[in-house]
Amino acid sequence: VINTGSQENFTEFIFNNKDGDLVWVEAKGSLLYKNGKPYAIQGIARNVTERKLTEENTRNTNSLLTSLIESPSDINIFAIDRAYRYTAFNQAFVNEMLVITGNSVSVGKNILDHRLPKATINAIKQNFEEVFQGKWLTKIEEFRSGGENIWYQSSYNPIFDEEKNVIGATVYVSNITEQMKTQEELHQQEQIFRALAENSPDIIIRLNTNLKFVYVNPAFEIATGIPIGDFIDKSSNELPLDTLAFEILEHHVQSVISSGKSVTTEFYFKTKTGKVYYQVRIVPEVDSNGVVEYILCSFRDITG
Repeated sequence: VINTGSQENFTEFIFNNKDGDLVWVEAKGSLLYKNGKPYAIQGIARNVTERKLTEENTRNTNSLLTSLIESPSDINIFAIDRAYRYTAFNQAFVNEMLVITGNSVSVGKNILDHRLPKATINAIKQNFEEVFQGKWLTKIEEFRSGGENIWYQSSYNPIFDEEKNVIGATVYVSNITEQMKTQEELHQQEQIFRALAENSPDIIIRLNTNLKFVYVNPAFEIATGIPIGDFIDKSSNELPLDTLAFEILEHHVQSVISSGKSVTTEFYFKTKTGKVYYQVRIVPEVDSNGVVEYILCSFRDITG
């Protein structure tokens, strides 16, 4: 203070007290003048340890929250207050909004101001209105960007204050477009399969790995005289079927489950019109990990 001639000087320093604990001190000093000359310094010092510890804890908490919100790069996370203004978001959400809307995101910006179809804005607003009432929601939402449909699974969560009042909402958003496309493709394949199987003269059945029926086509109903609905989720020993034939079939099915490889065999099967000699093709249906989920069996009459 003397060297600079400053009327006021502010500093902070740390020292250890008699118990060895760290103490933060905030000090302020200024010159006292007499006859235009400095003759003394007065200073005020105060213990700010509690404030400094609070600030440090806040920094650590903010650092942890930032790490948590930024770490899942495949999940878009954002929060708004009850006025629909952004209060927080991660970089993944910023990037996704640029793709969908062409708009940037900033704290304080209103989410309803994005260039989105009116119906979409209304749906978003309705979701938040429910959340502001203290509800948790999970929604599948569809947007259109660049001529393509994009699907998201959004989890809406209310934010409560200490008095349990809802003061905003946090949303976790996952892009599930590929998953939805896969489901659509599987649905279309299932529709094609059913169209072929329903009109096939061959018997077609599908079993799960517990050897219970999950599908039979009309040809099997005609051959056995048993209604299609009576087969579903039942095993062969729960139905009036040719026991010997199904023992042979299930032996081969177990082999297919174990090996993951298709098998072709032949055997007689008693139908309601008599014994029929069938060529049976047994094919495993596997999941994305190569694990057998279902077994498809097709029976072709080769009696003649």
